[in-house]
Amino acid sequence: MCLEVDKATDTAAIKKAHRKQSLRFHPDRALDQDEREEFVEKQSQLNDAMNVLLNPEKREVYDKAQFLTGMGEEAVRTFESHKQPEAYKNFDLSQKNIDPTKMVRHKEKADTKEMEVNLTFKQCMTGIFQKQEVDRRVRCSHCKGTGADKHEHHHTCKYCNGRGKWADIAEILPGITKEKNYVCDYCSGTGKHIDHDHTCDVCNGTGLEAKKDEILMIIKAGVFSGYKHTYEDMGDFDEIDHKLPSGDLQVTIQCPQEELFNGIVFSRQDQNIIARINITLVEALHGFNKSITLPDGHDVLVTKQGITQNNEEIQIAEAGFSTFEGRQIGNFIMIANVVITDEDRTSFM
Repeated sequence: MCLEVDKATDTAAIKKAHRKQSLRFHPDRALDQDEREEFVEKQSQLNDAMNVLLNPEKREVYDKAQFLTGMGEEAVRTFESHKQPEAYKNFDLSQKNIDPTKMVRHKEKADTKEMEVNLTFKQCMTGIFQKQEVDRRVRCSHCKGTGADKHEHHHTCKYCNGRGKWADIAEILPGITKEKNYVCDYCSGTGKHIDHDHTCDVCNGTGLEAKKDEILMIIKAGVFSGYKHTYEDMGDFDEIDHKLPSGDLQVTIQCPQEELFNGIVFSRQDQNIIARINITLVEALHGFNKSITLPDGHDVLVTKQGITQNNEEIQIAEAGFSTFEGRQIGNFIMIANVVITDEDRTSFM
């Protein structure tokens, strides 16, 4: 971080370093306009750095991400972005002859892109901290989204005057009109027209190109299927209006309901982990101590005294999936499967 402090620095030293660097890069000390803009940006970075270092949770996220992936700042932004965007705002009431109850919402950014990520049983138990590749459709780097090989070959559509739609006004009652809008067939709703044989060679005239990007996924232990997290501005650009900012990326986590591990089928019920474990007839009659390794690698000791019935459930409290998004920590539930061998049958005859 730009404050130039040690990892173990205390709060007082952090604030002192912030004051020192703030004075060093104060905009009033700049020699010219370019340096002033640089110092203003530096001030913003210093404030962000202090905000992270003085917040124990953010600091832990930054340190871990920086050590493992070198993406500490990206990890903090991900940590802070647990919020849902507003669904509707800025309705357009300026158009005439339109029923005011039929409000048209202007898009402020492209639509949200959805993606599913499948985790293993173990990953759902332990959580994940990893980079995830994302296939995106972004504004063409060559034509900047126009779709034309050169700017002079990109014109306003003469059929819709750049609106991207046709307006049909009909009189439904005397003195009352209603407007219907249709997408312009000539420009496909873009409001622009590209000269024939002058489309961009990189995007073939679409204005968009494929790009592989990365997000840093930080998912806590105990996650369940259907959990969603939004990564701002990491979606695709709009297929028609390439000037809009890119949309968000909404990732939905999918978790398996069961997994075979070390010859044992472990299944999930809410935050509980359930497994059918074989026990011998002797163990069923006299009790047992069993150490069972769960899919995340840690061992659970199951102890039972006296007689154990077949299909009897034995619970170990708080040995299941961790608490997550309001769900309480689960238990490990062992279902006893009494195995009677031929030797057992012979000894009882």
